[in-house]
Amino acid sequence: MEAFTSWRHWQDGPFELKPIADRAFCDGANHFTFHTAAHNPSATDRPGWVYHAGTHIGPSIAWWPKAKPWIDYLSRCSYLLQQGLFVADVCYYYGDQGYNFVPPKQIDPSLGFGYDYDVTNAEVILTRMAVKDGRLTLPDGMSYELLVLPEREDIDLDVLKKIEQMVKDGATVVGRKPTRSNGLADHIRRDAEVRQIADRLWGPCDGGTVKEHACGQGRIIWGKPLRDILEERGIGPDFAAYSPRSDIQYPLDYIHRRTPNTDIYFVSNKTDCWEDVSCVFRVSNQKLQLWMPDTGEIRSCPFERNNDGATRVPLRLAPYGSVFVVFAKNADALPMMEEVPSSQAGHEIDGPWEVGFAPGWGAPTSKTFPRLVSWTDVDDEGVKYFSGIASYHNTFDVGADQIGPDKRIVLDLGQVRFVAEVYVNGQSQGILWKPPFQIDITGAVKAGTNRLVVEVANTWSNRLVGDAQSPEGPKFCRTNIDRSLTWQIPWKDTPLLDSGLLGPVRLVEWPE
Repeated sequence: MEAFTSWRHWQDGPFELKPIADRAFCDGANHFTFHTAAHNPSATDRPGWVYHAGTHIGPSIAWWPKAKPWIDYLSRCSYLLQQGLFVADVCYYYGDQGYNFVPPKQIDPSLGFGYDYDVTNAEVILTRMAVKDGRLTLPDGMSYELLVLPEREDIDLDVLKKIEQMVKDGATVVGRKPTRSNGLADHIRRDAEVRQIADRLWGPCDGGTVKEHACGQGRIIWGKPLRDILEERGIGPDFAAYSPRSDIQYPLDYIHRRTPNTDIYFVSNKTDCWEDVSCVFRVSNQKLQLWMPDTGEIRSCPFERNNDGATRVPLRLAPYGSVFVVFAKNADALPMMEEVPSSQAGHEIDGPWEVGFAPGWGAPTSKTFPRLVSWTDVDDEGVKYFSGIASYHNTFDVGADQIGPDKRIVLDLGQVRFVAEVYVNGQSQGILWKPPFQIDITGAVKAGTNRLVVEVANTWSNRLVGDAQSPEGPKFCRTNIDRSLTWQIPWKDTPLLDSGLLGPVRLVEWPE
């Protein structure tokens, strides 16, 4: 799918884009094409010439040198969501009106959260859909419990004929009784034939006093909530999430895919808060693993089997966090691993910090920060409007008693805008692009004094704002985007974006 289309122009880092990506994954996307990645042959003209719309994800963005973990996240998610087949209980026939769109995922209130669905057209029903063991099936293995008709009086005559055959074969179809055919060609005869078939299928079912009618091996239902139909058939929700918070009903979203040996659930936190949630999955008698798409790590976790055969799993998700919950028949047992709690106390690394700025963008070569603040709060226009990568230098001490085979030392950067790479004693420890901005540095620390460098990248927005402050002033950026459209805020009036290492930076010993 076309991904990250916008008119925001260099306002977003990876974490701002993550909720958009995760929603798309839960909607069914599993292969992104960035909108846009313009070809900029010049290595010096930045941000460069781009299309008038798009997020401009490519080598010309300021945080691109630190983008690999973000791209890896999208790649891992896409790979796993391309495995097997989508799991849905309901298939909606979207009718024959022109023109037809399938909108982004919108759970029908009659179906309710925890069930998922597909949408189909006449071609699929006529040429690919069949019934096996009471389920509607497709040649690739997709299957559904219910076929739901659109809330319309008209229907394609050929589709209705096929529906009649599928109901006789054992399908369950939900929807109002049609009274006429669609279109005007030979409509008198076609309308009459639609009514004849509908009378046979719906019988006395009127959606009010009578809501079901058996026909052949199948059934027509009209006027009953889809959730009630599924639960009466012994099909509980595929996914449920229970949060102790009372201010949000459904803090998570999900999508489920299945291979012959594995059930793969992608679970996403839709809120900007930490969520401690009890999740229930309609899977039993399989081994459970958590696959972390941000790191590639695989973990085990506690779980319990419900009496109804479902599996209950406690999850702790960071703001807009996500995880794959993988049920595999042949998964090897893995050691339990724990997150470093975001509230864990630790030793703060105080200032001053020596901050070096990339040359050529108006900032001084180096500046001392007595304490950590946003670049936009510094009384130096070169720093205030800086875009690019700056490096923070400091030291910290570690006692010999803090180092050992059963001890871990984690660096917590606090707040970062937008992406940071951590170096300890000259060794890169990794790139952080989302909260919690924490990284295990145990393998790099030594007893005594340790050198710490944190390279932080922001977006081009602030430098573009600075360039626009005075027509006669210096210009550091070159681009065709002047935000001159009537509904856009001009660059000179665009709010500055907090940038840099905001902290507090802490050393956390785990376990204490």
